[in-house]
Amino acid sequence: MAEYYYLVSSLPYLKFGETPPVTPDKFISECEKWLSESDMKALSDVSLYGHKIETPTIDVLEAWRDFDVDLREQLAKNRLGEKEKADAKGSEAIKEILEEPNPLLMEQRIERTRWNFLEDKRGFHFFDLGSLVLYFLKLKIQERLSTFHKDEGEKFFYNICEVKHEEAERENSRDQR
Repeated sequence: MAEYYYLVSSLPYLKFGETPPVTPDKFISECEKWLSESDMKALSDVSLYGHKIETPTIDVLEAWRDFDVDLREQLAKNRLGEKEKADAKGSEAIKEILEEPNPLLMEQRIERTRWNFLEDKRGFHFFDLGSLVLYFLKLKIQERLSTFHKDEGEKFFYNICEVKHEEAERENSRDQR
């Protein structure tokens, strides 16, 4: 596997919750200058949502896919369990996510869990394609977090609730007739 000492060492440091210092598109365009065609293809196919990775070309992609799919399945099962008044089962991380008081904080906690997974994998990849994949995924997490706007989200949420409430009132008045 090729090693990309200069490229990796020239990348800006990423810190969770901060605005990304570079966009994922700019990162990819910089990588095009340094990576082989096959490595560039592998990096370009990386998705923040691991279930889209059909044929992982390196171990970190397979680990990411497995982790992301498992995280989403655990969240779905636990949310269903709460809906049915069943005990929520799963990892401590899942329980912490579900204990957050609002959807914004839950999404931020999910992204923090995903970020921590990538940080844990970083110790196994230094100047190889795997380190670039990890960096790219973290950039995508930062980009996603930067799109969260509390005020806009609350407004959207309350508009949906208001519509649902009005629909429920109409349904109730129809049932009473």
